[in-house]
Amino acid sequence: MTPQELTDLLHRHAHFVGRETGGERANLEHADLTGLDHPGIELSEAQLAGAIFDRCRLNGANFAGADLFGARLEAADLTDAKFERADVRGVSFRGAVLKGANLRDADLRPGSLVLAPGSAKKHAVNLEGANLDDSDMEDSQMSEANLRRASLVRAVSAPNVDLTGADLTGADLHQAKLRHANLTGANLEGADLSQVSFQGANLSGAILANADLFEAKVSLGTAALPIDLQRTLRDHALWSDSGGVFGARAVLDGADLKGIDLGGAYLSGASLQRCDLSAANLADSTLVLADLTGARLAQANLRHADLYGAVLCEADLSLAEFDYANLAPATIRGKEGADTGSQKQTNLSGANLDGTR
Repeated sequence: MTPQELTDLLHRHAHFVGRETGGERANLEHADLTGLDHPGIELSEAQLAGAIFDRCRLNGANFAGADLFGARLEAADLTDAKFERADVRGVSFRGAVLKGANLRDADLRPGSLVLAPGSAKKHAVNLEGANLDDSDMEDSQMSEANLRRASLVRAVSAPNVDLTGADLTGADLHQAKLRHANLTGANLEGADLSQVSFQGANLSGAILANADLFEAKVSLGTAALPIDLQRTLRDHALWSDSGGVFGARAVLDGADLKGIDLGGAYLSGASLQRCDLSAANLADSTLVLADLTGARLAQANLRHADLYGAVLCEADLSLAEFDYANLAPATIRGKEGADTGSQKQTNLSGANLDGTR
């Protein structure tokens, strides 16, 4: 495409956007526009699937409502660019500058163009090393996005940004506002989370190993757990959140977790048979339908824990604290069909059940 042809196309597109006579929606699907220098370019609602904008200077560009499915904008200057409601699935922003960009209600979920047989594998949006400082990500869908070492200083993502399973390893989120964000299973290992606001955010299964949480408005929760266990909890949260499509169920049968801090942990549906959780902190944890058959929970803190439908057959609950926990309709009797003369019974001696349901 010659410069004049591009100019004519953009002129017709401007009329299309303005709903004027002679307007025509711009179609640049699979076009290679590497190195284009066009600040403020008007491409809202344009067809740009598979287009290449590598190393372009497009600061202030308008991509609102555009179809950018599978496009590439690597190392592009997209400062203050607008991507509201744009389809950005499978796009690579590797090394791009998106400082002050508006990503409200943008769809950044995994996606891939089908160009040849066997090429249908979905790819996560690549924002590795991208500068998203001061960007607006309200309601954007960024599940599984690659944000390794990205900079999101003072970024605003409230409410409801979806970062499920996103890789934020080493990312700089200093002073970011992640209120009500969904960070289920996100990897925040080594990230700078200083002074971040996580009010109302879902951090179920998020990996926080070696993260800087200075003055971060979030409960430390599982941040101090061994990294392998954090990964298990991450995979389990993704498994539960996706109905078994992603991640993997946590199977910790027979594990020695004495005295461990699992406060607020998400373990619904987990298998914890014969697990030793003596004196463990499970306050505010979610153990809905978890299998705790034969588990040792002596002196464990289960205050405000949700054990709805959990199996506690043959468990040792002696001296455990259940203040205001939800135990209905948990199964706490001995195993059905067992020989009652030799069967090991659930031990509730000395347990505090005040306020339980």
